Amino acid sequence: MPLASFRLPNLAMAQLAEILRADGHGCDELYGNILMSPEMPFYLIHGECGPSIFAPSYFGTPHEEIAEPITDQILRKMYKTDQYPREQVPIVYEQLIWAMNEAEACLERCLEAIPVGKYDVVGFSVGFDAQKLASAALA
Repeated sequence: MPLASFRLPNLAMAQLAEILRADGHGCDELYGNILMSPEMPFYLIHGECGPSIFAPSYFGTPHEEIAEPITDQILRKMYKTDQYPREQVPIVYEQLIWAMNEAEACLERCLEAIPVGKYDVVGFSVGFDAQKLASAALA
């Protein structure tokens, strides 16, 4: 799923797909990370708060409920203190809301790329903890 580098294919997924094909099974691979917005800030994809952008889609929670505490967490980590510049709050908060909207759009693009009824089995690669929530949201 999206929280992976778009420059590197998933070796485990590619190997599994090739094994399935060698055994005569049809197999397609979908790299959802390629369907993520290229404007997504690096810290939201690879930082520890990255999975939070998929939380509203998975839990059905309003974006604001997730964005407020995550904004605080990001700023505390950035400044390594509870005292951080308050003028940074709206900037980070708006980035998170935007990223949550982009995560929803990415999930929609992934679903559009998976034809309904074509597959007997759909698997997910979760090589990193950051991919779990994105994969669960898509599933």
